Amino acid sequence: MKRLLISLSLITAFSAHSADTRRVAGIEIPEKLESGGSLLILNGAGIRTRYFLDIYVGSLYLKERSMDAAAIMEADELMAIRLRIVTNLITNERMQKSMEEGFQKSTRRNTAPIREKINALIDVYDEEINDEDVFELVYEPGKGLTVYKNGVNRATIECKLPFKRALFGIWISDQPVQTRLKNDMLGR
Repeated sequence: MKRLLISLSLITAFSAHSADTRRVAGIEIPEKLESGGSLLILNGAGIRTRYFLDIYVGSLYLKERSMDAAAIMEADELMAIRLRIVTNLITNERMQKSMEEGFQKSTRRNTAPIREKINALIDVYDEEINDEDVFELVYEPGKGLTVYKNGVNRATIECKLPFKRALFGIWISDQPVQTRLKNDMLGR
């Protein structure tokens, strides 16, 4: 009887845990993300690859699920991007370069109006990046962008919709870093 109770407890715990996460490329991604007392839900997640190498799992969190990239980018509301690093081959320099390239694409090379904010975000990636690091980029209207690394606040960048639009555009604009990742993050 004791064995049965232990088995049932383990099954219940596993079921509850599984319901709270989704597996993407073998990595568990939370179904929900809490920020400032508000709950965001996982819209979609996918793997970022480059030269056949898995780099990170990118996840998009919104208040309500949506497949409309333009509406998401234009929405001045709480939302987040979560990047879970999956390789030890990514360096802070490579991450900084990748972010710069992403902004160049998402703004169609018109970064001048938001250059100061871009530089502030790129500066967040100035320290060593390791396999399993998690970056959360949380946009909150009226506050700006808060960047967390492994749950620790690394920076808050005061910004408005134009910067947020360009940032989220890195992954979901019509010029994303990777089309498959865009579709995955949009839940398509």
